[in-house]
Amino acid sequence: PLTIIRSRVEIVKRAEDPQKRLEKIAKIERYLDYLVTLLDQLQFMATLDTAESLPLTPKDVNSILEFSVQNVRARPGNQELKFQLDLQKKLPLVAVNADIFGRAIGNLLDNAAAFTPAGGTITVHTHRENEKVVIEIRDTGHGIKPKDLTRVFERFYKADEARALSTGGAGLGLSIVKRIVELHHGTIEVESTYGEGATFRIVLLQENPQSA
Repeated sequence: PLTIIRSRVEIVKRAEDPQKRLEKIAKIERYLDYLVTLLDQLQFMATLDTAESLPLTPKDVNSILEFSVQNVRARPGNQELKFQLDLQKKLPLVAVNADIFGRAIGNLLDNAAAFTPAGGTITVHTHRENEKVVIEIRDTGHGIKPKDLTRVFERFYKADEARALSTGGAGLGLSIVKRIVELHHGTIEVESTYGEGATFRIVLLQENPQSA
């Protein structure tokens, strides 16, 4: 990105056409946004890597999901997507760090929004399964190719390089999600049929299950 930014700056210096100058400036801004995202995610991942544990508090994850959906729905470009909440009522409490877990959910929702065309649907579902709480985020987007399914949680892995750049993706979002889920003593998995969307499933232990 830095090499491309430098070359665009040189072109802007020489450009006499105002329209071409604006186009090059727009590309510079896009790469700068990409770098800001990358540095932010690198710093956050480094923090997660050095953390042996997180301060966790019993919470209703439905409230975290509702807040995250509200935030992502309001972002530019997402008004043409449909967000559906299918949340089980009276869900058992789960020990979470609300701010950090909310960031993981936000990453998953942003990922779903980036790969779902206008008019598509993103559904957030929760239910209780024995002594566990299951969170599913489903989308009706492009889906994930079979060859990429086993690698989506790898750091810096981007199945679609061009699309990742256009959406500001740095290839760390899903690896950050996985690390956050691990710090919450949970698991995450993905399933997808290419061309028909994807489903990310988080499973967490409920708080104090013997009293539920």
